[in-house]
Order: sequence, then structure tokens, then C-alpha cells
Amino acid sequence: MLFIKKGPIQIKSLNFPKNHENRKFSVAYYQRVLKNGEHFERSWLVYSINNDAVYCFCCRMFSVKLSDTGVASEIGYNDWKNLSANLKIHEMSKTHILYYSNWQEMLIRLKLNQAIDSHNQKIIDSERKRWKAVLVRLCAILRCMAAQNLAFRGTSSVIYSSHNGNFLKLIECFSLFDNVLKDHLEKIKNKEQHVHYLGPQIQNELIS
Repeated sequence: MLFIKKGPIQIKSLNFPKNHENRKFSVAYYQRVLKNGEHFERSWLVYSINNDAVYCFCCRMFSVKLSDTGVASEIGYNDWKNLSANLKIHEMSKTHILYYSNWQEMLIRLKLNQAIDSHNQKIIDSERKRWKAVLVRLCAILRCMAAQNLAFRGTSSVIYSSHNGNFLKLIECFSLFDNVLKDHLEKIKNKEQHVHYLGPQIQNELIS
């Protein structure tokens, strides 16, 4: 998704190497010139320095199975003598038109934050904020207990159980008034999450 959002990078300021036929890639291929003189940018065309070959960006990104030859292949295309003809054939093909349309539609969706990854990223960001809020509260309770030199643990390390110590009891108490801790404890009680940062080991790590 990041590659699609960033888009292809067209290398232009380079002394392109010549092949055994004394031919080389030219930046002129980045444009399609019609018979009436109009110019259209081939924004999908990219040149690889490592392979000295050109590729179709949208076909490489969206095709399930790459073609055996041409700019949509795994190895790219570097027959500079016939490149012009090959590009014309490729850009008029049904598969290229389909993948180019998919690419442009994806760009629009990304700009509008309607892509699947955007939805997933919102969930990740929300979870990150929630865990940060939980840890801030746990650290505040730990600092208060350390300042008062209070014992942390009891004979039990289970939330809402008897004799589970001052740390867990304070968290239970705070959850009566704080929605973040209330939601956190409900998830633990309903077994919606197994990682809770309330056990003895995390207490020691936070103290350290």
C-alpha cells in the first residue's frame, strides 16, 4: 500500500548505459506522442538502474500473475530497439487498462481514507492510544504507592479476587470512576484480551 501511495519514481537525470547494440533507454519514452502532436505522460513507466530495464508500475502492483515478456514481466523489458512498439502495444492492452484503472481508483480511495489499510490503521491508532492511556494510569498508581511505601502484591494476582494486593485493589477502585480502566478491566473479565499489564512481572518492569 505504501508503494501505491508513494507512486512510481521516474529516473530522468541519469546517463543511461548503452547495450551491445549501442542503444539505451531515453526519458522520451516517459511520454506518448500522438499523431496530432499531443503528449501524454506515461506515469506508469519506471526504469530500474539495477536491471537496466523498464517496468509497468500498475501491472506489477495489481497483477496476480506477471506476464512472461514485456514491461509487465518479472525481469522487465530492455529491448531498446523495439521498446517504442512494445509500449504502444502494452498501453492499449485490456490488462494494462484494467490495472491502470485499479491504480487510479486506489489512489482516490487512499486520498479519501477509504482504503482497507486506512481502516486498519485507524484501528491500530485507536488501540495504541488506548494502551497508552492504560499505561499512564498504571504508572500513576505505581508512583503513588511507591511514594507511600505500600506493598504491591497480595496472595492472589487475579483481578476482583480477595487478597489480590494494594495495586490491583487500587485499579479496581479507580475503574469505578475512570472509563479507560473500567473498559480495560471489563475486557479482561470477559476474556476479550489476555495481555493486560497487571501481573507481577509487568509491575516489576514498570517500577524499574
